[in-house]
Amino acid sequence: MNATTEIDPKLVKQLREKTNAGFMDCKRALVESAGDLEKAETILRTKGIATAAKKATRAAKEGIVASYIHLQGKVGVLVEVNCETDFVARNENFREFVKDITLHIAAAHPLYVNRADVPGNLIDPVAAKLIQMFPLPTQPIGSTDDLSTDWFGAGTNSDSSNQFDIKIDHRLSESKLLSGKYAERRDNSHSFNCFGNAADPCTGGPVTEHDHLFALNYTQTFSPTLVMNLSYGLTRGAVNERGITGDFPNLDPVTDLGFPAYMDISGFKQYPSIRIGGYDSAAGSSTNIGTQTFSIIKEGQETHTALASLNWVRGNHELKFGAEMRVHRINFAQPGWPAGQFRFDATGTSEFLNPDADTGGDGMASFLIGVGRMNTPQPNACNCPYEVPNNVATQNFQFGGFVQDNFRITPKLTLNLGVRYEISLPRTERFNRMNWLDPNLSYSLHAAGLPDVPVKGGEVFANSNNRYNYDTYYGAIQPRLGFAWELPHTTVLRGGYGIYFLNLARVLREPALGATRDLTSRPNGFQVLLIRP
Repeated sequence: MNATTEIDPKLVKQLREKTNAGFMDCKRALVESAGDLEKAETILRTKGIATAAKKATRAAKEGIVASYIHLQGKVGVLVEVNCETDFVARNENFREFVKDITLHIAAAHPLYVNRADVPGNLIDPVAAKLIQMFPLPTQPIGSTDDLSTDWFGAGTNSDSSNQFDIKIDHRLSESKLLSGKYAERRDNSHSFNCFGNAADPCTGGPVTEHDHLFALNYTQTFSPTLVMNLSYGLTRGAVNERGITGDFPNLDPVTDLGFPAYMDISGFKQYPSIRIGGYDSAAGSSTNIGTQTFSIIKEGQETHTALASLNWVRGNHELKFGAEMRVHRINFAQPGWPAGQFRFDATGTSEFLNPDADTGGDGMASFLIGVGRMNTPQPNACNCPYEVPNNVATQNFQFGGFVQDNFRITPKLTLNLGVRYEISLPRTERFNRMNWLDPNLSYSLHAAGLPDVPVKGGEVFANSNNRYNYDTYYGAIQPRLGFAWELPHTTVLRGGYGIYFLNLARVLREPALGATRDLTSRPNGFQVLLIRP
């Protein structure tokens, strides 16, 4: 193709869009490359480098100074950008370019201004200690592009369970029978420590569980038609999942890794959970190194039950009377992130300033320099909070009673008539660490120079005089109706009807988030439950 050959304007346009070169420069490059876009681009790049080299010795004495102040005056940027001529400095595109530079600097939050100020080592001191706790490779490294097969570890999870039951029946007399039962179960388990150190992400440490059951029953036969039964039962259980400190009792993130002293305030010493994007984790865990989240549970619960019943057969009536009382107690703590959880991915070291960019960087590099995932706001970043958990202690009482009559109207027809009544008191917390929303609370918001604004609904905190987060419901009357009718040909027709009230046993069991939220629709209205730290 010679110089007189016509070049398709569309090709010139495509080349300009790719290179931002001048129209005639693009046309000459296309002529020289015989219309080949890739060769033309190479020609322009080569000429551009040569042109830049010629201009390298020129002095850039003109330019502008631009500033940017972030919201609330917390971040400020002052930058000077020079050019060769004042004509360029006055160009609107140049000014927009300088403005973009100030915004990028503010977003990047640089630690240093001059290259000479940059220290020789940017490795984060915590990362420098944790990286030493990764196990060394046990397998040949096949490729630097795939490090998922360079380590292999094997182990076992142990679990042992022991249980026994004892039951004793003793007849005190012909009319008196006493029986008792005791059962106990002990369970011990331990998951495999893949790394063999305190930063292992696989194990939850040793777990112990100890449960007890005791039951006592007394039966008094007054006559062939009158029998009384008294019972008492107790169940009590405790679970202790100690986490990594069960194996390493002297572990301390402050002295071991250099974290701030407040990390020990939670009372549960652990290493942080570290997630590194682009790198496989051991045993399918989402944590690459550091302690498992939610690996600590301290729970104790018990239930006391007392029952009494009386059966009386009188003529065609079989009458039954009964009463019951229960006490439920639960103590619970499960810190989710007592040492925090941090996620590192390519965005921390990406060449792009866009927080959503995940190319051009490396998750391990971001971890080593201590720059976490850039996505905001939470929880997308998954840099979860450091937590001081609650240790809740709750209790509630339940009472119930019933009356029933199995009335044999005829030899072939029997009616079952009865009613049960229950009262379930709301759960209380030992130190009144509860609050709730009262939709009927009325008050006004005051602001200087503005009229008062009436408000409906507000937050109420428990105290020694007001411990319940909802009102006791006294309307749980539950009738029962049934029948049995013997038909010909050995057929029996049965039917029944009853009203039952579901007891919504709301247990305050989410201290891992620092609070428990429980939204419930009850017969007496709207309930929101929240434990405050």
